[in-house]
Amino acid sequence: RHASMLDYIFFSGKVRLQDISFPLNSLSGTSDAGGRATWQYLKTNHLQLHGKLGSGPMWGPSVGLSFRGLTTLEEADEVERYFESTGTIGSAKRRLTQGLEVVRSRAQRRDRDWGDIEHYLDSMTELQA
Repeated sequence: RHASMLDYIFFSGKVRLQDISFPLNSLSGTSDAGGRATWQYLKTNHLQLHGKLGSGPMWGPSVGLSFRGLTTLEEADEVERYFESTGTIGSAKRRLTQGLEVVRSRAQRRDRDWGDIEHYLDSMTELQA
């Protein structure tokens, strides 16, 4: 389901290149499944996407949004290793750096606050019982 939407966004010719960031942003940030599916799609179709977008202004946003929905430090490390190994980051380097910072910050905040959130939810459950 996600892959067919991404195929439509990138390759149907019905979404103008300057508009691809809108549905890509929505899909990658809506759910964990959407975030992981978007990242997997970029990896699977990387060469084709780079060939289509790599020399234009939409390569950076496409890279940055492709992993926006990831949630762990391990996933951020995977993204970084992946792009280091491909050598195709080019004009998207800044977006890659910014996106990795967001994913890592979110993951660290979640890890830091998890105990407090769990405690709060447990206390709310006790109040409702």
